[in-house]
Amino acid sequence: MSLDQLLSFKRVQNYWRRQGFVKYVFLLVFLGFAYQTTLILSGADSQGVSIKDRASTQANHSQIKQARRGDIVDRHGNILASNLILKKVNIDPMIIQDEYIPKLAEALEMDPDELKQLIEKKRKIGSKYLIVKKNIALNSQIVKNLQALRKQRLRICRNKQVADKVPLTDKLLAKLGLTTIERSYQTREHCRKRRISGLALQEDTKRYYPKSAALAPLIGQTNRDHQGVSGIEGEFDQLLSGQNAKQQLQYDEHSQGSYFKYQTLGELKHGHDLQLTIDSDLQFHSFSALKKSVELHEADSGSAIILSPDGEILALANYPADDPNN
Repeated sequence: MSLDQLLSFKRVQNYWRRQGFVKYVFLLVFLGFAYQTTLILSGADSQGVSIKDRASTQANHSQIKQARRGDIVDRHGNILASNLILKKVNIDPMIIQDEYIPKLAEALEMDPDELKQLIEKKRKIGSKYLIVKKNIALNSQIVKNLQALRKQRLRICRNKQVADKVPLTDKLLAKLGLTTIERSYQTREHCRKRRISGLALQEDTKRYYPKSAALAPLIGQTNRDHQGVSGIEGEFDQLLSGQNAKQQLQYDEHSQGSYFKYQTLGELKHGHDLQLTIDSDLQFHSFSALKKSVELHEADSGSAIILSPDGEILALANYPADDPNN
């Protein structure tokens, strides 16, 4: 055999050796992955819940679509009552990490001990819903703080139960039924940098009355659930409030290429706007004159009404009256 043939033979031989080595490595990785998957599946089955049921439960998610409350306007279309688009902070006490509570309190401009007490109180009853801030303006510093907080990563440590390694010979004997494996577990601290969990910055609305106290007794107010409780707001609440809708994201096992589908429970109907015969300019001047008169005569209260020739109410003022925005 010539020198060139010998070198060529060695190169081919080394190639087959390298290829065989790669195959063995791939096979070992595959077996390790299969073994890990088997442990996970067996652990899930040991809890009495199938993987399919657990996945289906976790895939289902519902949310409320809030109907927009209608505006109240005067005879010229000037706004007397409307909705301000704001933000509210909703946290899940069951999954938010304790390491983030001081930073979250700083972002919300709250006392850390107060926030921790609120979270602990909800955890005791297993609540996953806690509104910690409402009526936050879109350009508020709190919104900017929370957006910056979401990008941070803190070192989060948790204790995990880790099973002791079982020798390969014991595994083979157990497979053959010659022995049984009694697993022992050790508690080990597992640390990893993570982002904050369970923090949601959600859309919120607040009823706003631009004419403040001048129209307060007539227009009335809404409560914290955006329901009318007095005045025009209460009398025409059903017309103004509309109807909320519930959307549910469900796992669809019969779908062809689409794993999830939206199901709307109830039709979303926004509230209707309501126009009054009131003239907001006449209302303001009537309220101002009434206030001066009541204070001048040291009366307990006073009322004033202005009618058009055809009987329409152009102004209906009462004093004293509080600013419904406060």
